[in-house]
Amino acid sequence: MLLMGRALGGLIHPVGVPLRSFTADTARGLVLGGVLWSDKLLLFLVNGTNFDIATVYLCLQPAVVAYSYYFAITAPSINRAVARFRIQLADSSMNRLRDQGRFLHGTVSASLRRTTVVGIVSVGIAVLVAALLDGSGESTWTLSASGVLTVTVIAGASLLLTLLTLLAYEIEHVGDRTAAIVLSGAHLAAALLLFIGLGTIPVRAYAAVGIVDLALVAVAVAVYRSRWSSPEYAFFWGKALSW
Repeated sequence: MLLMGRALGGLIHPVGVPLRSFTADTARGLVLGGVLWSDKLLLFLVNGTNFDIATVYLCLQPAVVAYSYYFAITAPSINRAVARFRIQLADSSMNRLRDQGRFLHGTVSASLRRTTVVGIVSVGIAVLVAALLDGSGESTWTLSASGVLTVTVIAGASLLLTLLTLLAYEIEHVGDRTAAIVLSGAHLAAALLLFIGLGTIPVRAYAAVGIVDLALVAVAVAVYRSRWSSPEYAFFWGKALSW
C-alpha cells in the first residue's frame, strides 16, 4: 500500500459509478467467470470436506496451467494485434483490413490451439503424477484402473471449463456478448443441477458436466468461427455503435 503513495488519497474522494452499469458488468462477470469457479463451490456446498481434496486439487492443475498459459504467454500478442487492427480501422482500405483481419483471426486461433495442446499435455502429466504417487505420497508404479479414470475424467472436465471460458472470452471480445453469456449460463445451470444430483460422488458429477461442456465447447467453436470469420466487420460495427 505504501507504494501506491498519493494514489491512496482517492479513497477519501471515491469516484461514483453508475449503478446500472456496475450491476450489469458485475452480473456478466459472475456468469462468465463462474464457469471456472462454480464447480469448486458446488463441490464444497454438497460435500463439505468429505471428498478426496488432494486428488481434486491435482486434477484442477491442467486447467490452471492452460488458463495461465493463454493469458501470460499468448494474450499479449493478441492484444497488440487487436490494438493495431483498431487503429487501422480508421484509415486503411477494405482490402488491407481483410488481410489484417485474417492475420488477427489466425493469431487468436493459433493461441487457442496451443492452449488446448498445453492443457492436454498437462492432463497427461496429472495422470502420470497420480500414477507415481499413492495416497501417502510415496512412489509407486501402479494405480488402479478406476484411479486413472477418476484423474482423467476430473482433469479433462476441468480443462473443458478453461476452453469454454476462453472461447466465450474471445466471442465477447469480437462483440457478441449475448452468445458468450448464453454459453456460460448454460454451463452454470447444468453444473448446478448435476452437482446437486451427483455431487456426492465427484467423478460422476465431473463426468456429467464434462459431457455437457463438450457439447458447449463444440457450439462455442462454431460461434467463434462464425464471429471471427470477418473481424473487420465485427470490430467496425462495434466501434460504430459505440459512437
